Amino acid sequence: MNRDEFRQHLLDCLGGPFPEPCPLNARTLDTWQADGCRLESVVYESEPGDVVPAHVLVPDGVEGDHPAPGIVCLHQHAGQYHIGKSELAGVAGDPMHHTGKLLAQHGYIVRVAEAS
Repeated sequence: MNRDEFRQHLLDCLGGPFPEPCPLNARTLDTWQADGCRLESVVYESEPGDVVPAHVLVPDGVEGDHPAPGIVCLHQHAGQYHIGKSELAGVAGDPMHHTGKLLAQHGYIVRVAEAS
């Protein structure tokens, strides 16, 4: 299978071509200070009208003139839908799964969103 055939096969397996980019229309709903990072509750549009809630963890000291690398963390729910992305952000659930908060404390900007 050549590169173009592989790409087409991959897109077919993912359900077809990716949607066209659109404005994110991002909004910050709430912000609070956590241990070593700032936690922001945000929403943005992945497609027009398709609003995605997420948490963004920003390490202390990171601002526009002091950038940091970023990581996306997708959460599992294991049937615990009431916890969701809050567990990775370190505000609910088992501390063993507070991965996003730990990454932010080590200098990474982390976006935590739902996997689906």
